[in-house]
Amino acid sequence: MNLASRHWLSAILLALLAFLLWSAFAGMTSEEVKAFEGYKTKAENGDASAQYILGDCYASGKGVARDLSEAVKWYRKAADQGNAEAQSLLGDCYTIGRGVAPDSVEAYAYYNLAGRTDEDARKMLAVLEKILSPRDRLRGQQRTKELQKEIEAKIAAKKAEDEKKSGK
Repeated sequence: MNLASRHWLSAILLALLAFLLWSAFAGMTSEEVKAFEGYKTKAENGDASAQYILGDCYASGKGVARDLSEAVKWYRKAADQGNAEAQSLLGDCYTIGRGVAPDSVEAYAYYNLAGRTDEDARKMLAVLEKILSPRDRLRGQQRTKELQKEIEAKIAAKKAEDEKKSGK
């Protein structure tokens, strides 16, 4: 390949990269991108509220390119710390297959967890209870217990780690 061809190829690749970056962030304000970056930093440091909000950013494409799989990832991190809003949104994701494969048993379990403090989750749980078979309701209840144990173990481990870091 001669030098002129290389320059053209480089120019085309740069133009393509610029277009992809522009289209990924098109319509976003600099404030949204800045807010996203702030939430991301907090979320990566384990802040459950920031993880939940970061999931919303990915779900809506606010400050970042829309990515439903990433949204589910961050909702799950927040849910694993007991965040009821994230648990309810995971129920929504599993109900309609948003970022994950539809799974009514998993949806039931997350709504059941969130429903302890979240009215909307209780309403969705009531809807699911009407349409699920008795077998699937039982599986959902069992899955709720499993998730609760997993969450409690993660919270206890994080607390122990935090205490160790602080020297208590």
